[in-house]
Amino acid sequence: MVSGESRWEKRERIRTHLLDLVEETGPGRPLPGERQLCEELGVSRPTLRAVVDDFVRDGLLVREHGRGVFVARAKVAQHLSGAAPGQARGLGVGGVDGTWASRTLDFKTVAAGPRIGRRLGIAPSEQILRIIRLRTVDGDPMCVETLHVPHALVPGLTARDLETDSFYRLLSAHARISIHIPDRRPTPPWTAQ
Repeated sequence: MVSGESRWEKRERIRTHLLDLVEETGPGRPLPGERQLCEELGVSRPTLRAVVDDFVRDGLLVREHGRGVFVARAKVAQHLSGAAPGQARGLGVGGVDGTWASRTLDFKTVAAGPRIGRRLGIAPSEQILRIIRLRTVDGDPMCVETLHVPHALVPGLTARDLETDSFYRLLSAHARISIHIPDRRPTPPWTAQ
């Protein structure tokens, strides 16, 4: 147990550890037992179970009665698609119509750590911005997204910026990185080429 750790920080530490385990273990393979994980992390079983329940609900883990907890098989991920009305072409989100907005829930500079460092191609000790924001469409909650961005790419970026502008436009402005998503819609068979 880490002294002075808030409930939220403890859950985030457990989440990060379990995400690392999921990545290392692979689909269909079992995770270590509850007792072992509780000892490794210095947390109670109810606290660990709450995070595991979240991952089961999200489809990342599968609980099999009497057998344990397993890494779920890969699911089809939702990718960026054609633009929704009012958005720049290629930056639409899942084809959902409406006015998208964001509210920043957490905006912290942290060390990348091994899992995020591998994904971003940076050292685990390198500083990143961990941004958690609530995305809404026409005022209705749609999702909570977590962004991990190397801090060096976006100096001066603020939580307020993310609530007033598109992340992709900010990335372009701060890091001179532009996102291009090719149009992958199939050509109808009756269209002459």
